[in-house]
Amino acid sequence: SALLCALVLLLFSLGTPIYAEQGENSAARAREIVDGVINSSVAAGRKESIEAWIAEDLCASVGKGGEWYIFTLAQLGGYELSGCEDATLDYLDSHTVGAATSKQKFALCLASLGSTDSYIYRTLEETVGKLGVMSYVYGLHLFNNGYKSSAITSDEVISSLSALQLSDGGWSVSGSSSDVDV
Repeated sequence: SALLCALVLLLFSLGTPIYAEQGENSAARAREIVDGVINSSVAAGRKESIEAWIAEDLCASVGKGGEWYIFTLAQLGGYELSGCEDATLDYLDSHTVGAATSKQKFALCLASLGSTDSYIYRTLEETVGKLGVMSYVYGLHLFNNGYKSSAITSDEVISSLSALQLSDGGWSVSGSSSDVDV
């Protein structure tokens, strides 16, 4: 279900929705899927409401994949996620996050919650381009959400991403053929 949330996240976070070409019903269908995943999670957690599930289970799942749910729900809007920023910051204070893209994932989660915590800016300064193509992609998402860096500009990120484009027109985490993940 985390993968499903990540996919829906992409549907709703891109400047030009990828579902637009397939008609308005695709957006409604994506929302139905998200609602189904949330309702299933609420039932599995034996919670009385979505609000209780968010406050008691979702915020506690930061670092275990919950950050993708938080990110997706924040992008959709209409959910009370105020406790999730504190939970994310508490997790980051008590855990070492090593990989550049993992740091960026948490920065994106905080950004989706409207946070202005310095973690986001430090992550942008320290991680863009440090772990291949995805660290450029996640970094560009941070730039596109209004965050700035003195270490690199969004134009430099775009240039680096363009340079990584493969001859088949796509990008890849590794190898010479584009892959669906990128």
